[in-house]
Amino acid sequence: MKLLFLILLFPLITGFSFFEKNNGDVEDGNELTKEKKYDEAIKYFNKALEYLKKPEIHYNMGNAYFQKQDYTNAKDSYIRALSTENTKIRDNSYYNLGNTYFKMNDFKNALEYYKKYAKNNPTDKDVKYNIELTQRMLEEQKKQQDQQNQEKQDKEDKQNEQQENKDQQSDENKNDDQQKKEQEKKDDQKQNQDSKNEQSDQEKQDKQQNKEQNQNKDDEMNKNNEQKDSQNNEQDNKEEQNKTQSEKQKEEDKKEQEQKQTQNNKDSKENKDEKDKQEQNQNKSEPKEVNGTELTEEDLKMLENLQKDNKNLKLYQIMMNSKLLNKTYSDKEW
Repeated sequence: MKLLFLILLFPLITGFSFFEKNNGDVEDGNELTKEKKYDEAIKYFNKALEYLKKPEIHYNMGNAYFQKQDYTNAKDSYIRALSTENTKIRDNSYYNLGNTYFKMNDFKNALEYYKKYAKNNPTDKDVKYNIELTQRMLEEQKKQQDQQNQEKQDKEDKQNEQQENKDQQSDENKNDDQQKKEQEKKDDQKQNQDSKNEQSDQEKQDKQQNKEQNQNKDDEMNKNNEQKDSQNNEQDNKEEQNKTQSEKQKEEDKKEQEQKQTQNNKDSKENKDEKDKQEQNQNKSEPKEVNGTELTEEDLKMLENLQKDNKNLKLYQIMMNSKLLNKTYSDKEW
């Protein structure tokens, strides 16, 4: 690519020939630029701008910045130079803006300013070459950008894929952890349930054992009670038997005594009867008297009957003592 820097610089001096006699700061700046003392040249250009507001001075300053490779300030200076009424300086600013953007790898803007220059200078071969070169560079840049974008996209896709794989792995790990936790929870629940079942079985076993023990105690107690009752019954039976035997013996003794008493009574009665009989016989043979009165056999029988009843006997005695006894018993008034 051909740069028009030197070609554009000398026409500027020619175009500003009046400065050679009237403006020493611009002239000193141009000379310092030729001597590659760019910083000093820029100082003189800035000094001239303090009292001379000319766009062409920005053009010379842009050339100094460009050769210093300060393309950002060069671009700004050339843009300010576009406000000049000098068409040649304006066209050269278009051209050098194309060069500056080209150096900055901004091929799109470079191509734009080259075309603006070519529009006013259609026969310039250098700008045609620069346009073709810039178009190729722009296409190459686009390919590179596409490739970079593709690589970037591939990288992002790969990163996304890695992230997805990572997320998937994380999800799988989470699922594994979740499954592990669920399994642990199930195991814990099962263990707790087994423990509860074991505890329940143990409680049932203990309960059954306690029940059996209580049953055994009850059986033993019932057995003891039965034995005790049996002993008591035996004792009661024995006592009852003894009592019965005693009562029986008493009854027999009583019966025997009654029999004896009966026999005695019988014997006594018999003796009495015998005695009474003897007395009767004796009374029959000997008449009796009561209070000097001789009693008949009928009176004696009556007396005998009265003697069996104490009450009648007393009555008889009273009667016997009364005057009625003077009467005969044949009247039977008493």
